[in-house]
Amino acid sequence: MSGEYVGGFTVGAAIPIALTAVATANATATAALLPAQARLAGAIQAAAAVTISPPSIAAVATLAAAAAASIQAALTGPTVGASAGVAAELVAELGGIVAALQAQLAVIAQLQGILATAGVHLYLLEGHVGGMSGDLSNLLDGGIPGGSGPNQPGLAVVLVGADDGAINALRAVFAI
Repeated sequence: MSGEYVGGFTVGAAIPIALTAVATANATATAALLPAQARLAGAIQAAAAVTISPPSIAAVATLAAAAAASIQAALTGPTVGASAGVAAELVAELGGIVAALQAQLAVIAQLQGILATAGVHLYLLEGHVGGMSGDLSNLLDGGIPGGSGPNQPGLAVVLVGADDGAINALRAVFAI
């Protein structure tokens, strides 16, 4: 049976795979956000550039020769190109993509803050499960290194790998 104090860490340093995952997610979302924002800006400009075409002067002159009632029936309102609907759909789609990426980046920023939190003390216990409580007690009886003694408030989470696969997974996830 053995027990040892591994050290004091930030949450991220104690769980290095979490730092890697958050950094990867941040890079991916940021890389996707920039072109989506650029496409959205372009789509907004395109939507603003959609032209409204009044009837031509020649058409008005031809219609003016007809009777007053015929003129009223023949004139139609301004026409809007079909591209207006397409541009509006593109703006809506890209706006949704940008909003989703911004939401992901907000969650990533929260995780980065959590992972930067210091004050995590890592202990490693190996051996038979029945003896681990005594080893942990011996390690903590005097308090946490650099702490205020055995009466210092704390929180401990004990994860026990029950087979080689679980033990290796815990080693890979935590800084041990």
